[in-house]
Amino acid sequence: MERRTAQRVRADFEVIVKSAHRIDRCRGVELSASGVLLQLDDALVDDRVSPWVGLEVHLPGVPPLIFARGLHVRSTGAEQAFTIDASDADRLSLAEYVDRQVHEHPILN
Repeated sequence: MERRTAQRVRADFEVIVKSAHRIDRCRGVELSASGVLLQLDDALVDDRVSPWVGLEVHLPGVPPLIFARGLHVRSTGAEQAFTIDASDADRLSLAEYVDRQVHEHPILN
């Protein structure tokens, strides 16, 4: 069942993920205004503890750092997907970044 409602694009950006017991730097490889797909070396989230993490998203060309909570929704190999719970201003920054990227990169929806 496909549930995506927002445009998403391939991207390459740094994300700092803060879970209950660790802080990791990883790469964002896909992005939408409502979610992010991260490439990482090992599992960040243990759903038995908490599926929520803190996200610091560093998007190229977007001056303010984007802070959000991420809800772990799936893992596939070295990739983990999160829905994003962010302020209206940060969600707007994400949407504007995706809109700019749509003109330069293919849409994945």
